[in-house]
Amino acid sequence: MNKYLFRGLTEDKKWVYGDLSHRKVWSDIVTIISYYDEEFDNYTEYIVEAETAGMCSGVADKHGKPIFDGDIVTYKEIEQFYDDDHPLESAELIVERNRIVTFADGKFEPLPIISYCEDPWYNSGACDFEVIGTIFDGVINNG
Repeated sequence: MNKYLFRGLTEDKKWVYGDLSHRKVWSDIVTIISYYDEEFDNYTEYIVEAETAGMCSGVADKHGKPIFDGDIVTYKEIEQFYDDDHPLESAELIVERNRIVTFADGKFEPLPIISYCEDPWYNSGACDFEVIGTIFDGVINNG
């Protein structure tokens, strides 16, 4: 079974999940293929809007929801502040951030900091990623 999971929006604004297929016949057609068995005999192929097709990061948010390219996540990050007058003294501040998940240069952003967040030595309740929407929510809601 393929380890990669993709999603895309159909023309009737429904998310579908599965393998990605891109064909160029008369025009660019992007499809998501959902398999229902391990022999790949039973499947459904959905035509999706190409700009909405995105890959799963392989990481889940704090509720167990998979995080995809194009999701908007909220998380807390520890920022360290240093005093120029007292270089050995610093302060930590937990800052909440909202960011769009993107895949660029072979990695998902902002997700690479997750390994830092999972380290109990550094983590003091920061970095709990939560999917709060997608960049396509307006497309879905206005569709």
